[in-house]
Amino acid sequence: MSLTMFNTKSLFPTPLENLRFFTQLCDLPIKENKKELDDIVYNKTIHPNKLKRIVNEIWHDNVKEVFPDEIVKTTSDAIIHHFRSYLDLVGEVPVDGLDRKKLQLILILFYFSAVTHQFLIQCVPEKYFFPNIESLIDHKKNSVKTILIHLKENNHLWQEYIKTLDRDGKNKLGRWERGEYLFSYQELKSLGDKSEEWKKIKFWLFIARIFDAIRKEELSDLFFFSLQKFHQLYQNKGANTASSISYYSLLSAIVKIQQVTNQKLAQQVATDYGQLRFEHLSLDKLKTSEAKDLAWRELTVLRAIVKNYGELENQKYHWDWLQARWLLLSGNLEKAVEMYKQAVDNALFRAGKTLKHIVQEAIVASAFLEKKDKLSQRKLLSHLKNAAILFNYELPSINSDTEKINHKEMIADWEVDMWARAFGQVFPRQGWFNGTDYPLLKPRSISLSTFDYESIKPDYKNPNRIVSIADGTKRMPQLVYFCWRWGERAISKEKENDIFKIIKKLLDNNADVNALSSENESALLFALETLNVLALPCVKQNRRLFDLLIQYSHTPKTINSQTSKKQKYPLRLAVETGRADVVQKILEMGAKPDMVNFEKLTPLYFCMSMFDQLTNPQKIKTLIEESYPLDNQQAQLQQEYFRRNSEKAFYSWQKSTDNLEIEEIIKSVSVEVTQKQLEKYSSEEELLKIVQLLLDAGADPNYKHDVQHIRGYTPLMLAIELNNNLVFEAMKKAGGDTSITYDYYDGKKWCKGSCADIKSYYSSQDIEL
Repeated sequence: MSLTMFNTKSLFPTPLENLRFFTQLCDLPIKENKKELDDIVYNKTIHPNKLKRIVNEIWHDNVKEVFPDEIVKTTSDAIIHHFRSYLDLVGEVPVDGLDRKKLQLILILFYFSAVTHQFLIQCVPEKYFFPNIESLIDHKKNSVKTILIHLKENNHLWQEYIKTLDRDGKNKLGRWERGEYLFSYQELKSLGDKSEEWKKIKFWLFIARIFDAIRKEELSDLFFFSLQKFHQLYQNKGANTASSISYYSLLSAIVKIQQVTNQKLAQQVATDYGQLRFEHLSLDKLKTSEAKDLAWRELTVLRAIVKNYGELENQKYHWDWLQARWLLLSGNLEKAVEMYKQAVDNALFRAGKTLKHIVQEAIVASAFLEKKDKLSQRKLLSHLKNAAILFNYELPSINSDTEKINHKEMIADWEVDMWARAFGQVFPRQGWFNGTDYPLLKPRSISLSTFDYESIKPDYKNPNRIVSIADGTKRMPQLVYFCWRWGERAISKEKENDIFKIIKKLLDNNADVNALSSENESALLFALETLNVLALPCVKQNRRLFDLLIQYSHTPKTINSQTSKKQKYPLRLAVETGRADVVQKILEMGAKPDMVNFEKLTPLYFCMSMFDQLTNPQKIKTLIEESYPLDNQQAQLQQEYFRRNSEKAFYSWQKSTDNLEIEEIIKSVSVEVTQKQLEKYSSEEELLKIVQLLLDAGADPNYKHDVQHIRGYTPLMLAIELNNNLVFEAMKKAGGDTSITYDYYDGKKWCKGSCADIKSYYSSQDIEL
């Protein structure tokens, strides 16, 4: 199915096309992956998990016993990073007006040469550097010969190895050196033994083999010219500047070709396209009575004109997109969704950042069609969501290791509901053509705020009855419902007592504490939320409901359930109470100690951050005030956080520039309130107990976290940063490893840091590494 959902050939090579070519250069065995790779090589919407698995099997699993461990790790990380950055490039840069041959030429000149340098030179630890890189990348020289001559003259191990060879063995090396044939990967693998020195030799020969394999390809002289030029830039200006110059040269080359191509279009076509997109088919501008017919005539004429220019055929997605809009604004939603699907297909790997807008419109239209006409669109929605994830427009909604693009593993019910309710925001009523009418869905907040909650009465004869709130906006067992109501801030003390009596009576009548709402909420979850010391506005801090519910048996499934949208779960909420006995009880009930949600922060790491909030609020204020650049990964996380905590279907996060002073005051006050709450209901001693409880339950002190501009930061590192010797020693005793390194962005480039660097930077005198 995945091969037929979107099936036109792409302009940018797919990631698997690049991988297959690289595999051929390396002569890496593909084994059982060969047929799979051949079958899906042109697939434009491969699942990111499948891509990562295939890359690891072809690269990491082949080289892990051949190269030094450090090389295996750095190159494996680099190749995964390459595919991520390549998809960033494809998802940002439009290539209208180019054909595949011209685009590949530009990629060879300004992209693949830079990537080759990063992968085979920059990511390699210094101790494995070949002494004369320039000779390796000289197009006129044979790289394998360069390595072999160097080994004969400078490497004692190689000199001794040659002495052991018979005539055939020496002849074979002679043929390698003369370039008569390229040795196979298996021949390389069989050289010498598995010592570190031999692994280093094999790595050098492996790189040389890749370069010599490239020399046999068409346009290899162009590639090596670009590689040498990039290397000179790298030496003179550094990695960051060299990469930036290469990227902007790529953009410039694309734009120049586009300018030539666009000159073939009449000026009127460009003008009419602008009028169509931003006037007649604008989503939010009020339409005249003639707009519908006028837009269709112009769209038909423009399609006919563009069809006469073969070079412009790859711009077809523009017209598909506008036709989808015309159909939608005309009231023909089902046909509009079909046309949006066609527009996305034609836009993949060619439209750049325009793809994001087309996908978002397609998602909302498809979700609304499903809700309005009860026509399932989950198959299409799952592919649209996968495209958004693949090109780093969004994060996954569901934590899953699956490689299949199916709706159960790709999209959540809350997400489809949110998209459908956003139809009126993305396609506002004033933008519809005359005579069009759609039955818009109310926002959840309005539905819930206008609902008569007193209309729901307890049913003790049916204690597990499911109640529906606001026409099915929420559905939950009545026990969960009344626990939710009990936790509300606004209810009176008298009402709180009345609801508590209802909860008690439901339990006495065998209401199931393991029953969950339609959004995966349990009664226990709401009890924990009333004890959260970090919640703003502050919650009631009443243990009464928690102490009642823990008297009943909870299954591990309930204890480890996550709410579908915000992904709250009991252990994380227990840690946020700042109370060790609450955490202990949740762990005893079967909580997984290293469970994470979309933020990817373990309970142990989060508990460590609470130490900071309690003991060093000034540091938190400073972090808030500091402005640092967000990379794509962190910007996505911010975007996902706001998306899950608002009713906006798509949230483009950016730092606000309005009312900055007021915003900073609010944040500063929030920090102070949080500190006071922690001082009142928790303490350093209590948080230390929580850390120990988590470690005793198996929490990993070496679990790597990506936070702000840091990658791979562990709870142990955070303990060093906080100069908390008691926590540090507890973590070391639990297996904490001080030799683990992390990566950080210094404002110009990514650098590597160590535990010793953390101790030095934060003057953590109490820590003994």
